[in-house]
Amino acid sequence: MYTEGYVDDGAYNIVGEWQYKLAWLSGELEYNYYLTKNSNMSISLNLIRPESVGIAIGYKYWISKKPKRKRGCVTCPSFH
Repeated sequence: MYTEGYVDDGAYNIVGEWQYKLAWLSGELEYNYYLTKNSNMSISLNLIRPESVGIAIGYKYWISKKPKRKRGCVTCPSFH
């Protein structure tokens, strides 16, 4: 079943001849602190792997807070 010399350390789940392990790819928690109408201070924690965490601190400046007007859909049905 295993390669010669392989020692199962119990880190993986075994199903028949397969071994597997589920792991998180990434997760992020971000907090934005409002400074002015167009700027925020930001701090984020990013779980990169179970053994490591990334921390980022940044500054966001919004050029415009107004959303751009988009043209309406020409072929979309009307739901009035």
